Amino acid sequence: MKKQTFIMCFEKIDGYTVNFERWTFKRVDTCIKKTIELYRLYPKIYADTLRQTKKITAYSTPDGYNRQAEVWTATIDEFKMLITNQ
Repeated sequence: MKKQTFIMCFEKIDGYTVNFERWTFKRVDTCIKKTIELYRLYPKIYADTLRQTKKITAYSTPDGYNRQAEVWTATIDEFKMLITNQ
């Protein structure tokens, strides 16, 4: 099994995680692209997640599990624009 390198967290305004996606790609840009693709392909499945989310954050996970550093962040409005524009 591949080692997780990044985790994308969909967070509420209070910081609690609504949903997350684990990725094994080497670059955070690829993780962002694949997350956008996933949420675009299955809008009904992820509608509740998007409704509750205020911020999306990508964290590096060098040990394969624990969040270490925030490497990318976007508001829900910025993320929705990425979904509709690509």
